[in-house]
Amino acid sequence: CGATKKPYQRLTYFTVDVQTEDGKSYTDNAVLYLPKTYSPNGEPVKLVIYCKQGASQITATSNPIEAVGFYNYLLSLGYAVLGVDGVPDAWRDELGLGERAVGNPMAVQGTEKAYDYVIDNYNIAADGCFISGYSQGGHYAQNVIDLTDIPILAAAEQSPVCSMRYHQWDLNASQAVGGVTFTKAARLNVARIYGFPAVATNAELLNLAYDASLVAEYDPWVRNSQNIFTGFVQKSNLWYLPEGTSVDDITMTHTAKCPVKIWCAEDDTAISADVMKVFVKAIRNAGGIAEISVAESGGHGFFQKQTAIGTFTENGKTYKTLPIAVEIGEWFARFGGYEC
Repeated sequence: CGATKKPYQRLTYFTVDVQTEDGKSYTDNAVLYLPKTYSPNGEPVKLVIYCKQGASQITATSNPIEAVGFYNYLLSLGYAVLGVDGVPDAWRDELGLGERAVGNPMAVQGTEKAYDYVIDNYNIAADGCFISGYSQGGHYAQNVIDLTDIPILAAAEQSPVCSMRYHQWDLNASQAVGGVTFTKAARLNVARIYGFPAVATNAELLNLAYDASLVAEYDPWVRNSQNIFTGFVQKSNLWYLPEGTSVDDITMTHTAKCPVKIWCAEDDTAISADVMKVFVKAIRNAGGIAEISVAESGGHGFFQKQTAIGTFTENGKTYKTLPIAVEIGEWFARFGGYEC
């Protein structure tokens, strides 16, 4: 409305203030990447919200966005990219958390506040944006989509956590917190953020029972869902469809607020591809738009092992073009994004 917008600066770090339900305030880190086409007075640029993966932080010296190569590709197409840490440093230290956001309320609130900040201060298109997240970032993204008023046009998720129970709780990922090495770091964060019984040792954590009532609306699997599928069979830390059960047999429905596409690998040893397949089928059963692309191999970070199909230039640097980058660009273009 005539307000002066900030000039071009490729990287801008800022903070947002978030609050717990009991009114305690914390500060969380955020970053905005602007494309070279940005102008404070020109055509508003389209925005992609980045939801950070596990074991990563956004700081002025350590930024996980650049480590995921397809964000540079999106920048080259003209998108701005906004990321929020999702686990405020002081809050993490106070609760004794690892770095995994596990879709928590602070991450959701912080993203909404960061979005409002960039809309108010930068020449960013306010009529709709896009969202993307890898692994735990997929869980984070689904919660931002459903639990905020941010107008999201489409989501692109890579090997996403779709279920608190079937993906987060049994995930094998070690992290030292407070001098103790916990072998299920995501479970630790779920337990301490969502009010499970207190645990001080790894053994206590491993013996902790899952309580769906405590995570409530922050679990995408049960939120906005009916005929919720619970028939997975556990093998080691992963959950699979029972032998003889096809995704086509799934009657679960999940109402999604925007089109969702998932990319994953069949041999993911961190979280099961079967859970992602059922999640996509549930969205389709509810009449939503959802697609899934399943690679035969490559594991949890399969896209990082893809063979480049060319190169592109962004901000004076040359990068390899990964197939998933183009596919994400094409997916966003279907719903009002830039053409690849």
